[in-house]
Amino acid sequence: YIKFQKAGYAASLLYIASLACAKASTLTLLLGLTPRAGHRKPIMAVGGAIVLWANSALIASGFQCHLPHPWAYETGKCFSQVSNTCHSRPRALVLVF
Repeated sequence: YIKFQKAGYAASLLYIASLACAKASTLTLLLGLTPRAGHRKPIMAVGGAIVLWANSALIASGFQCHLPHPWAYETGKCFSQVSNTCHSRPRALVLVF
């Protein structure tokens, strides 16, 4: 059961990292396609927001349970994962658009 918890812990961190990379890839494409310099500042601002979101989400997900076993969900000393999932995914979708 411990291996399952560790795998879920790693998967949640990698999920956040993959979302951030996908968003950064989209912004890089937009930077390459836009002919106007006026479009670059908003794209860079959204890129900064993505970096802030990714860092805060990784920290929140990485330290959701007490150390030294942050993957141990069954201890009852973790913040609510359901509310985190329900609120972070719609925000992640909004950042893409």
